Amino acid sequence: MAGALFEPSFAAAHPAGLLRRPVTRTVVLSVAATSIAHMFEISLPDPTELCRSDDGALVAAIEDCARVEAAASARRLSAIAELTGRRTGADQRADWACDFWDCAAAEVAAALTISHGKASGQMHLSLALNRLPQVAALFLAGHLGARLFSIIAWRTYLVRDPHALSLLDAALAEHAGAWGPLSAPKLEKAIDSWIDRYDPGALRRSRISARTRDLCIGDPDEDAGTAALWGRLYATDAAMLDRRLTEMAHGVCEDDPRTLAQRRADALGALAAGADHLACGCGKPDCPSGAGNDERAAGVVIHVVADASALDAQPDP
Repeated sequence: MAGALFEPSFAAAHPAGLLRRPVTRTVVLSVAATSIAHMFEISLPDPTELCRSDDGALVAAIEDCARVEAAASARRLSAIAELTGRRTGADQRADWACDFWDCAAAEVAAALTISHGKASGQMHLSLALNRLPQVAALFLAGHLGARLFSIIAWRTYLVRDPHALSLLDAALAEHAGAWGPLSAPKLEKAIDSWIDRYDPGALRRSRISARTRDLCIGDPDEDAGTAALWGRLYATDAAMLDRRLTEMAHGVCEDDPRTLAQRRADALGALAAGADHLACGCGKPDCPSGAGNDERAAGVVIHVVADASALDAQPDP
């Protein structure tokens, strides 16, 4: 018999109780007896009827369909969570060539006709229904869309402390209803503000940004003689570098023809050559800055290949 995993009246009151991993009991409901549309007492309009509807009815249809769509997405994730729990539980498949997670991902991928990687992502997302039961209840009731729930789930993934997670779940459930119109960056900022309040160390940007520190130098532009430079440093290191480059850029005399930005860029090259100052570009032998020697020249070696006779030859007049 075709079945759904969640009885509507019970799911609304006890969303956390229905999302278990591993599973010991499943609530089965005949799809023929109850549909999501019937749950909300909504009659979904036929597309051919919309042309005869007034503006108010069209807006109401948009709202109703969005709620049903969100509820259906929540129940799809609930089914994925149930399957994930069953497939990753302890049993006799320890000798399989693939692990239990891959097994479940293959089944989910086949059911949704998506890639294995996307199916695995849906499985991770489905487990957030257990982690955030109050937010999940809103999602199951159709009050939160799939996009909003997905962003909440991923932004809170690093929160592991049960007490902090409980407080965060309650706060997000209280405020998330007003976040639907927000853009993704603003939504992430709103979620992060609550994470920062209850578990600052779980902010995704602090973990990910620190792990992705790097300094990259692009391919040189032979015509311009320049190369692009970009990267990510610790904030303390970046502040020290910024201050040092500015100090060196201001260490030349007023007749230096370069802009401040150009001098800061040149100062980085001087630092790389081991210099403690930036050579002035005024070209005056009596430069008041006393920074006439360019330490970068010490790092350049010119190799000349010539006939031995050329070394003893007299220079051309």
